[in-house]
Amino acid sequence: MPAPLEADNGTVTLSLGNVPGPKLQRGVYTFAFAESPSDRLGDWSSYVLAGQQGVWSIPGASFAYLILKVAYAS
Repeated sequence: MPAPLEADNGTVTLSLGNVPGPKLQRGVYTFAFAESPSDRLGDWSSYVLAGQQGVWSIPGASFAYLILKVAYAS
């Protein structure tokens, strides 16, 4: 699993094809957000990504997050 982005990175550019940026592969991506200076993620490996009937979540997360599922045909 890649390391989290540093605190000073506020912009993420992702690509599905012929535009600049890291090309997304099929899979599930998770973005965690610090909404205040006191927000802490702790050890990222202690969280579990759970999927049930197409709904993804991070049980017990005390931070805001976005889950992006990429599924496309070539």
